[in-house]
Amino acid sequence: MKTKLIALLLVVSSISVFGQKKKNGTVYIDHPAIDIIYQMYDAVNTNNLEGFR
Repeated sequence: MKTKLIALLLVVSSISVFGQKKKNGTVYIDHPAIDIIYQMYDAVNTNNLEGFR
């Protein structure tokens, strides 16, 4: 019983220490090429062929 409790405490503490620090999606929001992707989406939605070049 004591070893299971210690093992459980080790697992919980390692998850909390090495867990994800940033919220989901912040990597994609801060990506430098995201503006280019948004420009491509706008070009597709407006049928602008010059936007692809």
